[in-house]
Amino acid sequence: METNRKVRIGDKLTPSAKILIAFEAISACLAAIFLLIAEIVYLVSPEMGLKTFSALFFPLVICIAVALTAGINQTCRGKNALTVAFLIAAVVCLMLVVGAIIFECVVYGKFYLAPFTFVG
Repeated sequence: METNRKVRIGDKLTPSAKILIAFEAISACLAAIFLLIAEIVYLVSPEMGLKTFSALFFPLVICIAVALTAGINQTCRGKNALTVAFLIAAVVCLMLVVGAIIFECVVYGKFYLAPFTFVG
């Protein structure tokens, strides 16, 4: 007789699931914080905002990649409310990053990336 091994919402989580959800949560929250920092600095000074976004771009992409990887892994193992919430947050961050890249290309004519291009 086969048992259903999927984790249900409200069931106890395995230690590995807790670790992956923690990685996902930390990464999604860091990505959101990086985006907020860049947006706040851009509202104060557009030039400094572009420099800030370009400097935070690589850590931002890494955080989004970790959050999506851990979130998709946990979703395949079984749905959990935290997993779904942080997965949605990571997808929203990814959409905002793509939107920011398109905005920079349309408004400024190129995408600024810290080690390669400079504003000014």
